[in-house]
Amino acid sequence: MPPHIAAPPVVAVVVSVCWLILVLLEHGQWMGLVASSEGVGLTLSSISPVSLALRRKRGRPRKFDGPSRAVTLTLPESVLDALAKVDSDLSRAVVALSKRGRRANGQPPATLAVFGKQAVITIRPTKSLEKRTGVNLVPMPDGRALISFHQPKSIADLELLLYDALEDRSLSAEDRRVFEGITTILRDARRSSDVSLVHRTIIVLESSDGRSKPPSSRT
Repeated sequence: MPPHIAAPPVVAVVVSVCWLILVLLEHGQWMGLVASSEGVGLTLSSISPVSLALRRKRGRPRKFDGPSRAVTLTLPESVLDALAKVDSDLSRAVVALSKRGRRANGQPPATLAVFGKQAVITIRPTKSLEKRTGVNLVPMPDGRALISFHQPKSIADLELLLYDALEDRSLSAEDRRVFEGITTILRDARRSSDVSLVHRTIIVLESSDGRSKPPSSRT
């Protein structure tokens, strides 16, 4: 075959399709192949932000949510010992310490903290959420908070209370952004075909403020 003959048209088509796939995936679109007697076609469907956040890529799981790169540092042994007390993984220890000094107001009102195949909702703390929905907010080192249920309550019940609160015009603009952020995450997760909303229980240690502790139950 002569060396300067142009590539067959099918090669150009394949390259164009691969480029289109990469572009659509970057914009949160998912594709499926559809075969018929007339050939093979592509179908597109949107991926919810929650599903996209939880979708695991091949290879090693990502250590951090955002972009990251390897760096080399020379640190005193005393600093390394101090970082090890924060986290056995030095990179996670550095990130944890940097988050402690970051103001919570610089982050979205409600967002996902992803670990492996699971994620939790972290929010900007607001007393209004506790008063209007009956949930308890558990503080985190970075100034944000987790949502916990003090009384038996379903996730659907929480959504209804959030929507009721959003209809109240007296709700402040800052609290409204938090409420809307939570409802958006819950709605996207509920509508997603590959994400489940799971009700979990967490352990919280609470100071007794000098009052006598209730006797622990024994079985």
